[in-house]
Amino acid sequence: MKEVHDTVLRNYCIKKYHIDAWFDTPDLPFQLFQYAPGEIIGMCHPLNQYLIFMVEGSCKSSLALTSQETADNILYEGFQVFSVLALCSQSEDIFFQKVVEPVLTVELFLPPVGNQLKEDNRFLHFLIGQLTEKVREMVPYLLKYPLEELLLMYLQSGCPDHKITNVSETANLLHHSRSQLQRVLSKFTKEGIVTHPERGVYLLAEET
Repeated sequence: MKEVHDTVLRNYCIKKYHIDAWFDTPDLPFQLFQYAPGEIIGMCHPLNQYLIFMVEGSCKSSLALTSQETADNILYEGFQVFSVLALCSQSEDIFFQKVVEPVLTVELFLPPVGNQLKEDNRFLHFLIGQLTEKVREMVPYLLKYPLEELLLMYLQSGCPDHKITNVSETANLLHHSRSQLQRVLSKFTKEGIVTHPERGVYLLAEET
């Protein structure tokens, strides 16, 4: 991965894909990056601090539960938006994108402009739409794995502070019933994988 210091190309990509149209906030500090085949998009910085627009190339998206690549991994080509799940959950993304053909990205480092974007209605509407789409894409992957594996993965990399505070919402996210999830949480509590400090709250044990 390397940053591309080409203002003309960066501005061309922003205009071509109307990236600036999703923000009311002006003069955002977009950066341009290039990734080689085999690299992971966003590999050198926290995904929950960057919004990533792929504007050229292709990549395969895989579930972070396993590094094994399977034939039904999603192949993305052309314009895509990544890191939305990590951004919204403020944790690591449960998917990673491995470059197939050289990729060019426009990326926005969020901390310096976070306060402005919280008041940016156009950006917030865009984020909700992208989050809905990413959750829809997750469903086929989630159904492939046992609930115990999904829950452990979610606790490790999918939820803020490695903590569940609403069992029903988590069950819906993982596409299982509340009773199924509750049984696994009880099992994890007995095995010391999670702690249960208060009603409805489950926290991943530090050594897990």
